[in-house]
Amino acid sequence: MKARDKTFLVSLCLSLCACATASAGGPPTMPVELLGTWQYGYSRCAVSVFGESDSAIRIETTAIVGYESRDAIKSVRRISKSPNAWKILRISDTAPEEIQDRYEIFVQNGERLTMTDGESARTYTRCR
Repeated sequence: MKARDKTFLVSLCLSLCACATASAGGPPTMPVELLGTWQYGYSRCAVSVFGESDSAIRIETTAIVGYESRDAIKSVRRISKSPNAWKILRISDTAPEEIQDRYEIFVQNGERLTMTDGESARTYTRCR
């Protein structure tokens, strides 16, 4: 079995485990494909940029962490496999209450991640 096939199988198993956990009453979790550090824009970056830049985010299993924010994940639902897309609800610890409870669509295509709320879109590049 090729290394790429093994990586795919591990990702698939982790995604299935995350879905099973969430459906079994556990907290919703972010898809394994999105985990990691992302820099706003199209430039390549290093993981070390997180904490130094206000335009980098780190997607964790149950939160999205920004420069001075931590958003809790409340709901995750896959809506497409090609390209990978999810409808995600996150609750910000810094945003005003009147803009909370709005879903966003996260679209991941290779090393790019685009998030949109239907009014604006932001594209990020995966950091290495």
